[in-house]
Amino acid sequence: MKRAIAMVAVAIALAGCTRVGSTGEGTRHNRWTQPHVLRYADIADVSTLNPMFNTDLVLAWMSEMTMAWFFRFDHNNKPIPELVTEIPTLQNHGISADGRMLTFHLRRGVRWSDGQPFNADDVVFTTRVILDPHTNVPGRDGWDRIVRIDEPDKYTVIYHLKQPYSPFLVTFFSTGGSNPAVLPKHILAHTRDINKDPYNSLPVGIGPFRYVSWQRSDRVLMERNPYYWRGRAKLDRVEYRIVPNRDTLLSALQTGDVDMLPIAAPAYYHRLQRVSGATVFKQPSFSFGHIDLNLTNPALKDPVVRTAL
Repeated sequence: MKRAIAMVAVAIALAGCTRVGSTGEGTRHNRWTQPHVLRYADIADVSTLNPMFNTDLVLAWMSEMTMAWFFRFDHNNKPIPELVTEIPTLQNHGISADGRMLTFHLRRGVRWSDGQPFNADDVVFTTRVILDPHTNVPGRDGWDRIVRIDEPDKYTVIYHLKQPYSPFLVTFFSTGGSNPAVLPKHILAHTRDINKDPYNSLPVGIGPFRYVSWQRSDRVLMERNPYYWRGRAKLDRVEYRIVPNRDTLLSALQTGDVDMLPIAAPAYYHRLQRVSGATVFKQPSFSFGHIDLNLTNPALKDPVVRTAL
């Protein structure tokens, strides 16, 4: 389904400036922004902050700021190495001639947001957690082709596959498909049940920001990560607010209680255009709502029950 999506961004928010309000609809006071703070809001709540267990868009946005992957994708949808130093190819021998061996060379000098070093131990540990049938990941497509993991040194990981797997760039630790981020082995190595571990409520990551607190059904607070390997982030703090009502969201933008709405319903486009000081981006996108049924549940195995639902 093709829909028009309105994205609202306050241009001065990232610059950390303040602004005096104007008259008319969208009047704002001198609290329009907080210096070096971004406050954004959406109607969506979150059930976890660990992207291993949830692929919702709102969590993906926060994970982009707090977590790290092997690969990210730029504005032209081209893969960019992040935790790896290069994209594996046949030419650089990252992909074996038969396509069944992938070699990942990890970046050195990277640290978790608690200051501990990142290395191949974390990648191997996380891969095994994903492959563990007791881990409640949304799916294991692609991962289930891994038959062996080698760690020749602390900055090299080799996946041995049953068969060649061409979509590995968007499956194995990539932002391309809202996939799991690498987990810190030094925190979770001795967990009894990763599905219920307190880590999922306040994960430690490698992104430019780190989680501070999660007030359920209200807001998530993030602060600048002092150990981020790319250097100091331009913002001190990011705040995500959960506002279940779309009209309330619009009011929050009008009064300056939030700086940005990352996505808005098409019906609000013209009203958003009248908000003083806001820049509205309109672009086509392909999106759809869906419910996925767990067919391992005895009741849901019955097609009559699924049809009724």
